[in-house]
Amino acid sequence: MVRHLKLIIILAFTLAGDILFGLALIWRVLALDGSAKTLGLFLCVITLVTFALQKSSVGFRRMLEKTPRRSFMWIRGVGVGFSIIFIPLLWHETTWLLYLVGAIATIINFLSILTLEAMIAHEVLEKRISSNKASRILQIAILTSSFLGASLLGTILALGNIVAVLLFCIATYLVGAICFSTQSDVGIQKISQVQTAKTASNQKMTYGNNLSVLRLAFIGLTLLMTQVSAFNFLLPLIAQHEKFWTASQYGFIDAAAELGGFLATIIMFEKGIFSKLWIFAFLGIALVDILFFAVTDIYLICTATLFLGFCVSCFRIKQREYIYDSVSNTEEILEWTGRITAMTAIIKALTPLGLAFFISQPSFDLMIIGIVVGTVMLIVTSVLYFYTNKEFKQQIPSYSSV
Repeated sequence: MVRHLKLIIILAFTLAGDILFGLALIWRVLALDGSAKTLGLFLCVITLVTFALQKSSVGFRRMLEKTPRRSFMWIRGVGVGFSIIFIPLLWHETTWLLYLVGAIATIINFLSILTLEAMIAHEVLEKRISSNKASRILQIAILTSSFLGASLLGTILALGNIVAVLLFCIATYLVGAICFSTQSDVGIQKISQVQTAKTASNQKMTYGNNLSVLRLAFIGLTLLMTQVSAFNFLLPLIAQHEKFWTASQYGFIDAAAELGGFLATIIMFEKGIFSKLWIFAFLGIALVDILFFAVTDIYLICTATLFLGFCVSCFRIKQREYIYDSVSNTEEILEWTGRITAMTAIIKALTPLGLAFFISQPSFDLMIIGIVVGTVMLIVTSVLYFYTNKEFKQQIPSYSSV
């Protein structure tokens, strides 16, 4: 893991701009009396359109597969160009102008994540790194970028509203573009030739056998992302209007979830007792939903959210690990990464709408949703565990120390 520290730092910093801009966009839209729900639906549609376009464009998709590093460099470079164009326009903010900037930022982020997944996947396909370590590296980078982006939000907005945010984004985009411009895709092109040499029937058979694993992992991640989106939507409402927590306590709760995610990346090893922790992801859902509505003690809530962040990160690491182990080429990696990114956007957009409906029903207990989701998650993780134990028992690849 230490050997890949440079990559983690680069990814964490360049992705921090994406996180910061997403948070700042919501803040500024609300400040202009816009609707966060409308913004969420709009960005969801943009994500789905981007997913459909990159899937249908054979040439662009082939470029992402064969030259992900160079593609990442160009995508971040395009981000720099658009940010510079919008700086003078955003001196006079309007809601629809923010929507337009948000749409472009969403497209850049979506394509950046796709290329990063392709990059990491090639390391696994070349057997230079295990799927577990690859997944943990990417998870650490994403969590670090989330923490960095969120922690800088207030400071950068205070410097100059959305324009200051764009300047920070330019800096982070430049880091990604410059650092990856010095890296070569030669090794990736070689492995692409090896993949092409494989018979289509062998690839199809391997993918077909593992398709159930991919689908189960996708369902489990969908349930967890629903829980996370619901938590992010309900936490500020309940903290202010029911629990009467202070802003610092609210931040403490949110930080506990991030800490739980970091702990998962440290101890979620490929083998041993810790490698099975993802099975208990349903406990994170159940514990948070029960304690969140039943108690007011801040320390109990922080413990529960830390456990939730830990469980979500454990399952996310394992789910990505299953993708790397189940596919035979980069095209399949891009397909499933695109589906997951699109699914996440849909859930982020629709969960607040669904919860708003349930909250309006005075007789409905929101704890029931958590219990139901936790129960379904228990079923999914149990089936996934026993099925993968059976399917992957003999699939133990060796990795070079290159």
